[in-house]
Amino acid sequence: MLQYLDLQARNPGTDVNSQINTSMAALCRQMLVQDADGHWLLHYLGEAFINAVTHANHQDLYQKARDFVLTQIKTHQSAQNSKLAFRYVHLLQYFNAHPASVGAGEA
Repeated sequence: MLQYLDLQARNPGTDVNSQINTSMAALCRQMLVQDADGHWLLHYLGEAFINAVTHANHQDLYQKARDFVLTQIKTHQSAQNSKLAFRYVHLLQYFNAHPASVGAGEA
């Protein structure tokens, strides 16, 4: 997938369809980030996603999502479900690494 997006982002075509494909591929590529485990994921807390998708709603959505993550951590820790608790802790680390204020004013 990354190779395809990178290839499309370098498309030398000058027609309208090629230009749109090039722009969209570049935008999609900017919305991806490599996680600590080496997997690529949609960087929905990143500047490109904020500017293209969440805009002025970012801070509100961020807080609601972060609150949900915190609730899930407590729920799964209480239930002694270490597998899900660990996953939500990992997700919380992603939120902590990308505070809501980053990029929010640029929408």
